[in-house]
Amino acid sequence: MIELQNFNADKLREAGVIKQIVIILWGRFPFDKSFYFCEMINQLGKPLEEDHSLIWLELEKAIESLFHEHQSWAVKKAMQLFRRQRES
Repeated sequence: MIELQNFNADKLREAGVIKQIVIILWGRFPFDKSFYFCEMINQLGKPLEEDHSLIWLELEKAIESLFHEHQSWAVKKAMQLFRRQRES
């Protein structure tokens, strides 16, 4: 969170890793992406990058709005884990 939004975060833990192949005009590019849970503590100042902003959306709207499949997967995975935690 510090990188883009300038938030201090705590209790960082891995949510999962996804492997995906992106196919574009000039080739196929495999990559691994890691996703993390954290607790946002406080904002340290203005966002560090002008063209990035934190926007809170309803779950379905967030999933529909994401461009990359791995981003949608991460949101769905996070919600599954939170629901399991709440039920136990």
